[in-house]
Amino acid sequence: MKQKISKFIATFGGIGLFPFAPGSVGSIAGLIILGAISFAPSAAYQIILQILFLLIFIPLGVIASSAYEKYFRKIDPKEVVIDEVVGMVITLFALPFSLFNVIAGYLLFRFLDIVKPFPIGKLQNIKGGWGIMADDIAAGIVSAVILRLLIFFIVS
Repeated sequence: MKQKISKFIATFGGIGLFPFAPGSVGSIAGLIILGAISFAPSAAYQIILQILFLLIFIPLGVIASSAYEKYFRKIDPKEVVIDEVVGMVITLFALPFSLFNVIAGYLLFRFLDIVKPFPIGKLQNIKGGWGIMADDIAAGIVSAVILRLLIFFIVS
């Protein structure tokens, strides 16, 4: 039972089992979550929901991906996508859900998650669930900073 629960959470309800580019699909799942949150009645409620999501899914992701990795004896398995979902939410945290933000944020996050420039790539060396989650959290933070600079210099 524990393995089924960790698999369900780590693969974000089975989304990570998608046969092609599961990380990209997981990032799209993050966008869907953000799209749903964008219907909250105000920006303040949206931010509160995003904070709650991150407070719940970062620790859940660490625990579930660690258990998944241990049970299936795989290091950073590609089907574990809860890290991509969290990274995408971090990328667009507290920003309006606009077409520019969604496309630019998605492309930035996917690029940094795939290329893993220093120091993002080093975080994968952390063992267990923290290693799985940390590089995507860092890619989300760096993407968020770059996206805000783009918004400031290009959109404004």
